[in-house]
Amino acid sequence: MCRDRRRHYDDGFMRVVADLIRGGAGRRSLARRLGVPVSTAGKWVLSYRFGGEAALMGERCVLASWRPLCERCFSAV
Repeated sequence: MCRDRRRHYDDGFMRVVADLIRGGAGRRSLARRLGVPVSTAGKWVLSYRFGGEAALMGERCVLASWRPLCERCFSAV
C-alpha cells in the first residue's frame, strides 16, 4: 500500500509563512527558519508573489484554472 509522504500544513502555519514572506524573507531563509526544503519554500514565495496570501492558503486563482496559460510565466502557449 502506498502512503502519502507529503506533509500537510495547517492554516496557522501558512499564516506564519505569509508573515515571513511579507517581511522580506526569501526561500533560503524561510526554509532555514521553518525547517522545510528550499524547493518547498521557493514554491511558497512564488505563490505569494503571484496570488498573495490567498494563494498560500490554498484558494485557487481564476487564471490557474485556465489550462492554456503557462504556469511559470502566465503567458499564452
